[in-house]
Amino acid sequence: MHRLPWFFVLACAALLASTGLPLARAQRSGGFDADERRALIGGALVRRDLSRREGGRRVYGGASWQRVEASPDRVWRRATEITVLTQVIPSLDEARLVEEQDDTRVVYLHHSYGIAGTAYHLRMHLDHAARALTFELDTSRPHDITAGRGHMRVTPYRGGSIVEWGMLVDPGDGLVMDLFGPMLGEWLLLPPRCLRDDLAGAPTC
Repeated sequence: MHRLPWFFVLACAALLASTGLPLARAQRSGGFDADERRALIGGALVRRDLSRREGGRRVYGGASWQRVEASPDRVWRRATEITVLTQVIPSLDEARLVEEQDDTRVVYLHHSYGIAGTAYHLRMHLDHAARALTFELDTSRPHDITAGRGHMRVTPYRGGSIVEWGMLVDPGDGLVMDLFGPMLGEWLLLPPRCLRDDLAGAPTC
């Protein structure tokens, strides 16, 4: 039986903690149940969807993992290129660096879906040594969504990589939720799969 390395299990726990997901299920069987482990090793996207209330807000998202047949350094370099974001985040049609200082970036993002559009700014904090980043909505700048935060990490696994992704977002109760709401559950956890396809030269997002 394949076993996931201990550092990957710890990384998964850190990801779940950063997004506020319950840890009980992740702690079973070394981080994943048997079906999830088989799916992950076999190349499928493993996802744990979440919708819950935080105070007066309803947040959506969860966590997902994808095995990628590329080195961690290559995956990390690609994942942190601003111009690549439109290829690995569903419905995103514009990504622009607004400000950069040391390992912190402010990025403007715009999504389109049919005739609808929404825009916001994210503040990203990159740890190149750990191949990890966190991000949160920059509420000091224009934003069409109410709240959002997340985490990404790239870890080595059997000559390739595992991309971990966690995200929680409150899109608000207005037009953004009306137009994008039906697709949010599907889109929010797809970036690891989209990144895998992009690296394979067959982008799907």
